[in-house]
Amino acid sequence: MTRIYSIILGIAVLAVSMALSGCTDDFRFDPEGEIDGSTRSVGVCVAFEPNAESQVASRSASGQSIQDINTLRMLIYDTEGKLIYDYTAYKDNKGGHEPDVITNEAYDGKSDNRLPEESNLQDKAAGKLTYDLKIRTGKYYIYAVANADDLTTAEIDTRDKLKAVERIWNNDPSRLSENSEMFGIFSTKPNREASDDSPVTISNTTQNLHCWIRRLASKVTVAFDGSELFDNVQIFIENIAIRDIPRSCTLGMPNKVGEGLSGTEAEVESLLYPLGDTVFIQDVHESGKTIVPENFYHICNGAHPYLGIGADGNDPAIIDKYHAPAAKSLFFYENLQGTGKDKRQDADGDNKLDHPGLSPDDPYYKLKDDKPFGSYIEVKGWYRCVAPDQHVSEGPITYRFMLGKDETTDYNAERNTHYKLTLCFKGYGNDADWHIEYKESREIQVSTPMYISYLYNKKMMANVKITGKMEKGYRLRATIKDCSWRPWGDGSNSFPTPMKEAYTSTPTYNDGPWNSFLSLHQTNTIKLEQPGWEGAPSNKFDAKQCIDYNRQYYTDNSKGERFYEVEPQSNGYDSNAVGASGMYFVQELANDGIATTARMFSIPLFTSAKELMTKTGFTGNNPYTSYPRNSTIELCVVDASGKVVPDFEPVSINVIQVRRIINPKGVWRKSGSTEGFHVQLARIVEYGDDGFQPFKSEGKWSAEVISSGASPITLTSTPAGSGSGNASQNGVYRIEGESEHPIDFRINFNGTDGCAIVRVRYHNYTCEHDIYCREGYAPIDITGEGKQWWPSYNVDHFVNGRAEYTKSPLQEGSLFRRENYTAILASNNHKYGLGVAPGTFDVINPDGTRGTATWSGITPSVNTQAQADGQTYSRWTITNPDEHIATGADFYTLIAKNANDITFHINKAYGVLYGDGATETQMTTDAAYGYDRTDGADDPRGMRGVFVFNSENCRQTFFPIGFSGYGHRKSAGGWANNDPDGALRYASRSEAMASGLDLTPLFLDLYRRPGAVYWLEHLYQTMPTITNDSGNSYQDNSKSCAFDMNFFTMSFEGYGGLDAVPAGDASRSHGCFIRTVRSTPPH
Repeated sequence: MTRIYSIILGIAVLAVSMALSGCTDDFRFDPEGEIDGSTRSVGVCVAFEPNAESQVASRSASGQSIQDINTLRMLIYDTEGKLIYDYTAYKDNKGGHEPDVITNEAYDGKSDNRLPEESNLQDKAAGKLTYDLKIRTGKYYIYAVANADDLTTAEIDTRDKLKAVERIWNNDPSRLSENSEMFGIFSTKPNREASDDSPVTISNTTQNLHCWIRRLASKVTVAFDGSELFDNVQIFIENIAIRDIPRSCTLGMPNKVGEGLSGTEAEVESLLYPLGDTVFIQDVHESGKTIVPENFYHICNGAHPYLGIGADGNDPAIIDKYHAPAAKSLFFYENLQGTGKDKRQDADGDNKLDHPGLSPDDPYYKLKDDKPFGSYIEVKGWYRCVAPDQHVSEGPITYRFMLGKDETTDYNAERNTHYKLTLCFKGYGNDADWHIEYKESREIQVSTPMYISYLYNKKMMANVKITGKMEKGYRLRATIKDCSWRPWGDGSNSFPTPMKEAYTSTPTYNDGPWNSFLSLHQTNTIKLEQPGWEGAPSNKFDAKQCIDYNRQYYTDNSKGERFYEVEPQSNGYDSNAVGASGMYFVQELANDGIATTARMFSIPLFTSAKELMTKTGFTGNNPYTSYPRNSTIELCVVDASGKVVPDFEPVSINVIQVRRIINPKGVWRKSGSTEGFHVQLARIVEYGDDGFQPFKSEGKWSAEVISSGASPITLTSTPAGSGSGNASQNGVYRIEGESEHPIDFRINFNGTDGCAIVRVRYHNYTCEHDIYCREGYAPIDITGEGKQWWPSYNVDHFVNGRAEYTKSPLQEGSLFRRENYTAILASNNHKYGLGVAPGTFDVINPDGTRGTATWSGITPSVNTQAQADGQTYSRWTITNPDEHIATGADFYTLIAKNANDITFHINKAYGVLYGDGATETQMTTDAAYGYDRTDGADDPRGMRGVFVFNSENCRQTFFPIGFSGYGHRKSAGGWANNDPDGALRYASRSEAMASGLDLTPLFLDLYRRPGAVYWLEHLYQTMPTITNDSGNSYQDNSKSCAFDMNFFTMSFEGYGGLDAVPAGDASRSHGCFIRTVRSTPPH
């Protein structure tokens, strides 16, 4: 309901001292005193206070804009009502204007003038004007008039004419202070309700004259309370206005505007200003910014019930702030309209609107509750409901409230009153005491934007409501109108405009949505490959060919267009089976007894494959950690011939692919550890930022433990993520988080070895992020086939051919040149960073001793010979029992043999792993990426890398890319490479691409993108080839001498055959990491 409180405003004039005239021995006690014709000196106090409060249960000029006394005239009339004295007691902020009559003037604008019993009735004390007045004893009618020094004698020469004077409202907001007239009646005793039914008697015992002076104007403030809104409802307030305010007001008589008139349009226009002042809060719909809570002040039931943005909006004291004396206010003259019909929307409590009409054409329309001369408050905003049901809707909304002393039948907006209105929203944005104008103006209703995961091959369900009858053959059509590979932003707080350094502005060859993230049909492949060349290395093709095929595939499979049947069907349409388009649903919401008149569609939207022709770099996975990507979908109704049905106006929705989240991506613990971890899902906001920021979920979020057996972890909620007023969710496998709260919770490790995944769903569960958890670091069989056990550590150094491992899974280990056992320690990356010519490296020699060496002094070797398997290649051997340096065959067991096999259970994820000693998400890149300990000790810092996991049993391992982000040193020369020998860099090139950006725009700054290269056991002097079933031959990348892990494009494949040893020339060998594999279970 609406809360209304009103406070009366006044000014008091009080005689505070009196100098007795005559001799003291003539004095005799007389409680009435005598009218003896003597002249008395009477102390006078004109007191004024904040407006009387009328709190009904909004902001412009300051609430004190018309508070002060600038001029005060004291008007004294005889008992016949004729003016006999017109004294200027105060003017131009000083006295002295009537020196023979008025003396000792003193003005105090902040003094407490209230009666003792009134201290709780007003905003605060507001001040007084005091002076001494010489006046002859007698009977008088005495009045105070403030801020109306333009009154002429002819206008006020009788008291009846004085009280009937009409003051004219100045509706120019910049001249609001000109509407500050005040009027009061004097009495000899403090009396807020003093009347002039009889004259005041000034006798020889009168000591005081007192007057509470009242403004002709009142003010309104508006606050909001959305604590009883339903979830998923957001109301964005744009402005608050006061409408139909009186053009004039009588000075001393009740201002009954339009009394006796019928309320014609002409009469109303002549007596009322249609618009008074307006409080502008924000421009929402026309701002050009995406309408989401992070961008605008809004009201919701969780984080911002009292109107706010960011951290502001959850304190009930905000209501008091909006109603404070100095708060921005809307002013108007008194407007007394008596009583009338119950102004509530549902006065009879039958849960139906009593007068739902929105215009005079509606049969139940009641213009201003049948009070044509009444004044009202109007609140305009933008309504948004993102509920996944029939309530989904958005559009402009207006709330109106007729002013009066209560929320039911009183329409008297009295003078000198502070009306405190609190608009209390309930349910889906309703307030029973306010009239609401909200009509779903379109037949197709959606809420925009919608969010979809940054991950490839993901799905979200979009809800679309359509009202109106549909003929046989009608269908709903969705069309992707725009979808770019580029980062996107609209310049708002939530979506900053991408910096020009983040992407190229070079036009892309044959560009279109086929190079980006969105599909209307289920994605049935992980990696898009040209038919007949499945499995071929990405460098086999010309980039133009690849883009052309992207388009062909997109078009042939109608990825950008889909039609949906309109007849309700409880079991849904289509199928989620592999190869199908994905199931959608149609639900009946209403019917007229013959046909369906309203429907709810739940249609799936999909992210594209991970690699859209690897050569191009295009991907369905958002590669940008700092920016989202954006798409526009048009929805329309078409008839059987495919023509758009004009009765259903097409609508567009924005689908935003959220920023790529990499922090945190994993939390690991050693065996027996019960050390927990505080998750704060965080993102990088701007390109080049060196810090992360937690972000809030727009809509509810959840975190759930995925595990194939006994889980090593449970979850616990936090007040920050799940709301301080909600019960704690402790030691459970699923927790719920509140809308507009950060994704914030705790992972508890129970000391038992095992693997699990925490699946986070946010933005109303439409987006996913996984966190990979593991306890125990023993070698692990990822595939479950009993053939390979992957250690959790990289090789740190060798001792006489035996691999010695790092002491933490986060340690990157050392870099090695081909078949040389000299370890180039990771600590060298601090000395010789990205692209820097190295001097002398700190190394561990092949015998395990420490030393130094130069790049050229670490001599690679290639020993090509016939091997036991009958093939000829160079094999890098180690002496560890049952272990070998990982082969291409080992790595390729982690890759689907057929890119269309989306059921393949080994997948990859890229992000930050935290290990022992890390108990919370780090918020700087140095801390999140920078684990560089050489002793493997516990540390709060994290490490970037690649997680390889089994989706069926959650088993996982991790390949670090190094604290620098560049797990690779390379030789000089080659493609666009100006780096010196031994320079640290992941990419082959050393500079930004100056050409070819029209074909591979995502490779603009490949030269500084992160990644790592790992050696493989075999090196073939001539790369083997494969001839596939189509008869096409190509290089077998599984026989490469190294393995490539691109953190940016998320490619995971053989490193271009001999690229790590260019042309098989051992002297040009690069420096790469080493991971080994066990062929037997660990002991």
